[in-house]
Amino acid sequence: MSGASSYHFARAALRHGMYRRRSFVKFAWQARRFRAAGLGDAKTAAARDQLLAAVAGRSRREMEVLVPETMASILTRVYPQMHALIIEFEDAGVPTYLCSASAGKIVDVVASVLNMSGGAIATRTLLDTEGRYTGELDGPWCHGEGKAAAVALEAKRADIDLAASWAYSDSSSDLPMLELVGTPVAVNPDAALRDVARERDWDVLRFEPRRATRAAIGAGVVTGATAAAVASALWVTRKPHA
Repeated sequence: MSGASSYHFARAALRHGMYRRRSFVKFAWQARRFRAAGLGDAKTAAARDQLLAAVAGRSRREMEVLVPETMASILTRVYPQMHALIIEFEDAGVPTYLCSASAGKIVDVVASVLNMSGGAIATRTLLDTEGRYTGELDGPWCHGEGKAAAVALEAKRADIDLAASWAYSDSSSDLPMLELVGTPVAVNPDAALRDVARERDWDVLRFEPRRATRAAIGAGVVTGATAAAVASALWVTRKPHA
């Protein structure tokens, strides 16, 4: 998709009083910097902690209220060319996965709406005995090396041959995931990923700008890719000999 999915989640949280305006402005600025040139480990960890703090103490129901508004923003930014690619994989019997550092509550719904048969690999947070989010991770943060670890775990569980799989991303933060698969693909890559793709002779896809994707979604596009916490990645896999 064009932009960062977590930005739209944060904006919805702001409107519902779950996020301070000052924190939102800071997060939006960081998201723009990440998309342009990436952020260091310390700053991406700070963004993670900020998101976890925003949901701490909130109930599952409070988070569900944010889903429709967040989805409406995300779906208008899905690239229609990715939609066609996903349909091609799924029609051939190849499962597709949405892999994102964004909140699992949002990513699960996106993957379901977009008819991605593999489902979602996302950042999960713990719930306490009263059904409220603790602000602690339940498993790895699906970013960088953590995303690669989560992908590897799912591949083992589902008996997927990563050497016969594809991975798509626009961010150099996803290099650990891209390096796991036999066919890594850069999609509208940031500068660092563009340079790596050129050096390693990876395929590079260039998709239409956001204004065109809005019209396509309005016409009925129902599948595509979403973002990591501040970038997007789509993982497409094939089982051995499939």
